[in-house]
Amino acid sequence: MTLGLLLLLSALLQFLADKVKLPSLSESIKPEGKEWLFIILSFICQGFSEEFLYRFFLPESIYSVFKYFKKEKIFSKNRPTGLLLFLLFEFIFALIFSFSHRYLGFFAVINAFLAHFILRFSYLKCDNIAITSSVHIIYNLFQLIFFI
Repeated sequence: MTLGLLLLLSALLQFLADKVKLPSLSESIKPEGKEWLFIILSFICQGFSEEFLYRFFLPESIYSVFKYFKKEKIFSKNRPTGLLLFLLFEFIFALIFSFSHRYLGFFAVINAFLAHFILRFSYLKCDNIAITSSVHIIYNLFQLIFFI
């Protein structure tokens, strides 16, 4: 389901880019010859490292700091202030993740921002970084093959 949502989002953004005549996601990378091997290896490394950093390490570290300082009562997702803090941090993590893709262009930043929420939700539901990393890697490979 996560992979399907990511691909649907990407296709929608690709369509919008074509309609407004702006550079799209597919115009960022066009490998030739032996570059394919290096790009695939890069996608594997990037997929895992991005998932680890943006979906696991940063969020869990921030939330652990709150627990360390005995802020569990304030930071409870069941309380309005806790839910607001949780949403604020998730928004900040999405911004950090999306702007790490700024070298790919405007639509890639928008795509990464929205994809962060899909991948983060998937991670929170399955609590397994290997699954979200695999989906991220497969998604990047689909992007490379089908949208170029």
